[in-house]
This record gives sequence, C-alpha cells and structure tokens, in this order.
Amino acid sequence: MNYIAKQLLTVVCLVVLPAVSFAYDIQIDGIYYDLNSTDKTAMVTKGDMSYRGSVIIPETISYNDTQYSVASIGNGAFYNCNIENVTIP
Repeated sequence: MNYIAKQLLTVVCLVVLPAVSFAYDIQIDGIYYDLNSTDKTAMVTKGDMSYRGSVIIPETISYNDTQYSVASIGNGAFYNCNIENVTIP
C-alpha cells in the first residue's frame, strides 16, 4: 500500500471510529436495554456509559406505551464496569 493510501485510510479511521457506539434500543434510569417486540421482553445490555455503584434492575419497564418484562442480562453487559452490587427481582 502506498503512502497516500495509508494516509487516506488513517483519516477515514479517525473520522469513522468515534461515531461507533454501543448498540442498544433504549436507556431508562441509567440502564441500557435491547427490546424484543415479539415477546415483549427486554435484555439488559452494555451502553455508552459504564455501570457504576449499585445497579437495580426492575422486573418490568415501559416504553412507547408497551410493558416489557426484563428477562435477561446480556453477555458482557457489566464488562469493565465499576459496580458494587446488582439487585435483580
């Protein structure tokens, strides 16, 4: 790869990489969720900010006039977080 192509690739990476964010559907009270509209369940997931301190996961959440049962915690949801405890109903 020649010098100009390497420089162009570097510039593209510097512009695109900061725009990449975690994929989640909603954030409610500091907790990030992926929603499954088929069975009305929600999964706790990783978000833009790391979880800290005490995390209280509710039994249900409401979004757009729909109730979702919080049914699971996704792999890596609490990875590299500074949490003291997690309360699960």
